This record gives sequence, structure tokens and C-alpha cells, in this order.
Amino acid sequence: MKIFDFIKAHKILMALVAAGIIIGGYFLITSLMSRPADDTRYQTARVASGTITQTISGSGQVADANEVSLAAAVSGEVTKIYVGENESVAAGDLLFQLDVEDYNRTVAGAKIDLEKAKLQLETLRQGPDTSKILAAQGAIEKARADLSALKLKQKQERAAADANEESATAHLADLNASDPNYDTLREKYTTQLTTAQQTLESLDKTGPADLRLAEAAVREKEAALDELQSGATEAEIRSQELLVEKARNDLSEVQDKAEDYQVRAPFDGVVTTINVAVGDSVSGGGSGTSSAVSSLTGSAASTGAGTSSSSVSSSGSQGLATLVTGKKQAAITVNEVDRPSLKTGQSAAVTFDAIADLTLPGTVTKIDAEGTASSGVVTYGVIISLNEADERVADGMTASAEITVAEAENVLVVSSAAVSTRDSGASYVKVISPGGAARQVTVQTGLTNDTETEITSGLKAGEEVVISETSNSSTKTSTNNSANNSASREREGFMPMSGGMGGPPQ
Repeated sequence: MKIFDFIKAHKILMALVAAGIIIGGYFLITSLMSRPADDTRYQTARVASGTITQTISGSGQVADANEVSLAAAVSGEVTKIYVGENESVAAGDLLFQLDVEDYNRTVAGAKIDLEKAKLQLETLRQGPDTSKILAAQGAIEKARADLSALKLKQKQERAAADANEESATAHLADLNASDPNYDTLREKYTTQLTTAQQTLESLDKTGPADLRLAEAAVREKEAALDELQSGATEAEIRSQELLVEKARNDLSEVQDKAEDYQVRAPFDGVVTTINVAVGDSVSGGGSGTSSAVSSLTGSAASTGAGTSSSSVSSSGSQGLATLVTGKKQAAITVNEVDRPSLKTGQSAAVTFDAIADLTLPGTVTKIDAEGTASSGVVTYGVIISLNEADERVADGMTASAEITVAEAENVLVVSSAAVSTRDSGASYVKVISPGGAARQVTVQTGLTNDTETEITSGLKAGEEVVISETSNSSTKTSTNNSANNSASREREGFMPMSGGMGGPPQ
């Protein structure tokens, strides 16, 4: 009762309180309704031109590289020997040259195939040839003339057969049995009647089909002329462009094999023995493209990297020559998925668990031809010759290597965090428009590594792409990777950009 008495006594005050509550609720609801449904903030980075490197990692142990046997990558005849026994050589020196006659023929054939494909493409782009159009028109005229001639022939044959049938029938009816030539005349007119009837039957049976074939020939020639005059379709031109590109790639692939016919020193050392002479035929199968290490002896052989060999058919010796070096090497293993990317001669950076501040350059000198399976995992042994010496490096030390398998210079590069993939397999990025909105752009990608991706089409240098986005309810990233990879980069032209829509990134 006291509460109701108080309300009655202070009606004005209570009315003001109620009004305040209503007005406050109104402004609260209005504020909530006017708040943006998606207050998205972007962390971005700019597309830049730079260099991207693709590497393969592996680990193993250090060992002395006492002796290696050099083998050819391909089979062939030895045409030149540039080194003598007990002669010192440097890494990259040309030691043996194999006959390149077959190689030159293969290159010439690939060049011819490329020229043929290019000529065909040029013909498609230029449109119909006048002489071909005239020939097609002539073919139509001939087909039409053949049709007319066939119709006339069938008409004449039918008229003649009708006349013969009528004549033979009349003569048979007029024959008199008392006529001394009755039998002869009866046989004559009977034969004439039979022949006429057979001709008419044949015309009825095959004539329409012959006409249809002749008419189809006319339509076929007319369609060929129409197709010729309309020129090649975009699909036909694109198809021929792809054939040109394939022929160009085939030629490049063949030309890349030129070094297979040369055997070079994979590292500095002394050639202690030479097992071949000029004119000997050697069997290929070495693991490299320019110089292949075919077998490994000494302490490095115990590292488990694996060995292979190549025979010399003329002398039966193993390898073309034996190269001895005092350099150390790292015998590492790599996963089978990385094996197709490896080649001898590739550069590597080798680090050591026991020496934290040391990185030595190296060169891949041998790759196992066969893998080793363990617990369902297949690995391949790789030998890396260390190009520099350091007295702190000892046999048996754990070594890790980053082998450079591909590199592209002066290309467009973005953070890998900016690249996403649709269900269709197409790659795309989100580009910030001048107005601040993000839009999806389909891109073609090239090389990629843990932090960066090459963009071959779809973007321009200087464009701003999204590497992560934050909304008022949740945080989203443009890929499954963290955007921190890109945010940590400090190369000029590719600094992460603060801001975007809604303010700085959180």
C-alpha cells in the first residue's frame, strides 16, 4: 500500500521516469538497428614484382667424399676426351663429349613440327584461301552437274525401257503362228520385253538411292564451301594455339637435353683413372643431366644415400672416369614426391645442427635412381657436395639442406595467405577496389613456397590484396594459412598494409 501511496503522491515524478525509460529504449533500439551488419576490416598486402624461389628440404649426415665414378646420362659414342689421368679439374669442367648426331636430328624434327604448327595457326588466322574457295565452288558445280546428268540418264533409260516394253508387247501380240519365222521372232521380242522390264525394275529399285547420294554430294560440297568461307572458329584457333605451344615445349624439352651429351666434373678434384677412349660406346643411366655420379665409395657410402652404376660397353669398366676429391658432402634423404623436381647441378644451402651460425653452399651431385621404403614412406638418397670448407664441420654431423629446384625473377608475387581455391580448383584472391570494397579475382599461379606465390595472370603490380579479414562477429582468413607469413615480410613493395575498410587490422 505504501508503494501505491507514494506513486499517487508523486505522479509527476513517476511520469518523468517512465518517459525517460521509453526514450532511452528507443535510442538503444535505433542504435542497434543502424549498426552495420558486417563491419569488416581487412589486413592487406600489395602485389609486387620480385623473385620467388622454390626449394626442397632434406636432412642427413656429413661424410667425406673420397671417390666417385662418373657416368653418362645417355647412351652414345665418346667423340672427345678433354682430360687426362691424374689431372686436376674444377667443378663444371667439360670432361667427355658424346656423339650428338641423333640429338641434332631430334632437335631438327622438333623444329619442323613447331614450324608446321605455326604455319597452320597462321593459315587459320588469315581466313579462307581464295584458291581453296574457287576449288570448293568448282566441286559444287561438278556435283550439281553430276546430279543433273544422273537425272537425265535415268529419264532416258526409263523412256527407252518403256518404249521397248511397249514395242515388244505389241509385236508379240501381232505374231502369227503360221509365219515361218514365228519361233525366231517370238524369242526376239520376248527377250526384248524381259530386258525392258528388268531395266525398269532396276531403275525403280536403285534409281532413287542413286539420286539421294548425288544430292547428298551436292549438299556436302555446299557445306564445305560455307565452312571455308566462314573461316576458323575461336575454338579451332585456340586448339591450334595449344598445338603450337606444345610443339614449342617439346622443342625446348629436347634442347634442354643437350647437356646430357656432355659429362662435366660435379666438383673440384683429381681424375685418377679414365676407363674409355674416343670411339667407345657407353651406356647411359647416370642420375644427372650434365654430369652424373654413378657410384660412391669411402665413408660417404655408409650414409644410406644409395648407389647406382653405368657400364661402358667397350671396356666393361664401371663409369667413364674416377674423380677423387677431399671435399666433404652431405648425404640426405628426400620424400618421393620431391624426386621428380631434383636434378644434379642444382644449388643447395646446407646447415648443421651442431653449428648454429653456419650455412655452406653446395651442389647436388648424385640422386638415387631407386627409392627406399620404410614404414610405408618412400625416400630417395641425395648427395650434396659442399662447395666451401669449414674446419668445424666433422663427419657424422647432422646436416639439413634446402635445395633450390626452381626460381623466377621479375615476376608478380603475393603472400600465399592471399590465395584461395574454389571447389572447381580455380585460384582466386580478394582485391581491394578504389572504393574500399573487396572483390574476388580469378588468378593463374606459378611457383609457390611456404610464404609466397607467383601470379602469372589476373593481377597487376601495386594492387592491394586481402590476406586476412576481421568482422564484428568473427575472424576469417583468405586461405587456410595464417596471414602472419605475409605480415612478417619486409621486402620493399610488399609490406602488409594497415587499414582497408573499417580501420586498421586487429
